[in-house]
Amino acid sequence: TREEWVKTVLTAFVIDTNGAKSEFSDVDSERWSYPYISKAFEMMIINGVSDTEFAPKQNISRQDASVMFYRGAKAARENSLTDIAILYRLEIIKGYEDGSFKPNAPITRAEAAKIIYTALEKLG
Repeated sequence: TREEWVKTVLTAFVIDTNGAKSEFSDVDSERWSYPYISKAFEMMIINGVSDTEFAPKQNISRQDASVMFYRGAKAARENSLTDIAILYRLEIIKGYEDGSFKPNAPITRAEAAKIIYTALEKLG
């Protein structure tokens, strides 16, 4: 889901969530994912699905997961990544055997785990 991926990205890059605040109407401050979503929003790693909603329980698409991951990596590495294509060149984010990327397909847990593992291995 969108909230699970945000937590995964911030945790992978050891981004501190203390004191973060946001005002998405569908993310109550008592929700487990609130600090992750709030910090990611503050850091411009994520956007909502609208100005007022984040849709935390919605499945995340491969393209949204890729963009969030890139922005998280860039924030954690202090802007040393120049564009999202670097993730493809480093084989952190890959397409399918048929050559497609399927950007609107939901990302699977296996794909998410592979992205995190490969990124930590290659980006440190």
